[in-house]
Amino acid sequence: MSLVYGIDWSGAARAGDKIWVAAIDREQNAVLDVRRPWKSRTNPDVTDAVADWLGHLDYGWVGLDSPLGLASTDRMSLVGTTGRDPFQWSRELVQRYPTREALIAAAIEAKLIGRHRRATDAKLRSPFPPLLLQLIHQTYAAFRLISRLERSRVRILPWEHGLARPVTLLEAC
Repeated sequence: MSLVYGIDWSGAARAGDKIWVAAIDREQNAVLDVRRPWKSRTNPDVTDAVADWLGHLDYGWVGLDSPLGLASTDRMSLVGTTGRDPFQWSRELVQRYPTREALIAAAIEAKLIGRHRRATDAKLRSPFPPLLLQLIHQTYAAFRLISRLERSRVRILPWEHGLARPVTLLEAC
């Protein structure tokens, strides 16, 4: 069986009531399941639960409806790196800003709210940059999620396209 999962992600306070997961069998071209597995959980507990779920997947592709990166100028301002390792800078961001409110305050202070799009956002005309106030909660939750994942089990696209790991996480919209 060739499984693909789609996660309709919300980083809001009641995220568990808004996060849906669809399981799809690519070979049969069939939706196997659509559910809210983390109902009534709040952040950051729900983000940790999603990380645990991803850690227990045997294999599969997972599309997450959330930014998995920042514009390089924003990442440099907030984390101090332009490196290409999403595990590293996600952990550094979460350590530096232990709550989403801390990240929001830092982004406001640095005048980064809604200013910079990633190169792919600009090219594909994405409506929102990752640090827009309407999206920053999801962005922070995604970084918290990545910071908890095991590098040996999960690869994150597009940064790790040359690697083979059981689970592939990519941004989907």
